[in-house]
Order: sequence, then structure tokens, then C-alpha cells
Amino acid sequence: LVEGDAKLQEQVPVSGETALHIAVKYNRHENIPVLYDENIVKLRNKAGYTPLMLAVMESQAQNFGFMQE
Repeated sequence: LVEGDAKLQEQVPVSGETALHIAVKYNRHENIPVLYDENIVKLRNKAGYTPLMLAVMESQAQNFGFMQE
């Protein structure tokens, strides 16, 4: 995605999720440092959740910790 100059802030029309939301949702912690951006982490999906909120809800301490640094 990043190498292909993807727009990381782009949200999936149906869910409102970004690539970061999806990485957190599926616990793809190896992708989070690449996808992380301080503006993206503030974006809410259509359910009203930010990627950080999803990490907390899913008890993903590693992902939560990275996004809090």
C-alpha cells in the first residue's frame, strides 16, 4: 500500500474503516507501524470507533502501546 502511494486516510465506503482500522481489527501488529499516522488514528469508522478504540476493545496491548507513543 505505502510503496504504491496509497492514500492511507482513504476510508472504505461501507464501513468507514481505513487500512489502520483493518490492521488493528485483524491484529496485524506488523503492519501498524507502516500504516500509523497521527491523523489517521483519530478517524472514526461508521460505528464511531477510532483504530485506538478498537485496539483497546480487542485487548491488543501491543497495538495500543504503539499508538500511544
